[in-house]
Amino acid sequence: MTCCSGLFVQSGYFIGFSTVLTTIEVMLEKYTDLIKYIHWAWYISWITICISLFIVCLFCVWFLAKGNS
Repeated sequence: MTCCSGLFVQSGYFIGFSTVLTTIEVMLEKYTDLIKYIHWAWYISWITICISLFIVCLFCVWFLAKGNS
């Protein structure tokens, strides 16, 4: 499966994983003193995690395709 095939399934994984990580981060920032941000919003973390996962997926597809040829 590549990033192009099953795009809806992979988008669901990206969105779900990003949501779980962002929720944990929001709870840590709000209820503990472990994280203190000066200028921060939850959607910044969510977007950057989604983009990071997509870039990693593209890299894996490229790397594995290069190894098979």
